[in-house]
Amino acid sequence: MNKIEKESIIVNDYPGFVSNRISHLMMNEEVFLVQDNVAKPEDIDNIFRNCYGHKMGLLETADLIGVVLILFHSCFQKLIIYFTKLYK
Repeated sequence: MNKIEKESIIVNDYPGFVSNRISHLMMNEEVFLVQDNVAKPEDIDNIFRNCYGHKMGLLETADLIGVVLILFHSCFQKLIIYFTKLYK
């Protein structure tokens, strides 16, 4: 792991990835923030890139892995517009 500059963390055996369970909860909360007009998608992603040092915002990540299109397409038009602008 040192060669690729990563640290391994050992957790108990359980289906799924610990990091995904946490990040998906945060993605859902971000969607609710957009739905409730608390913040725009690009502002939320900027918070995670600029304040938390993530390489991508969590909404960008959700789009990349397909969560947004699968789960939120009919409910969250603002997110669809945001992701469309990202990949033009």
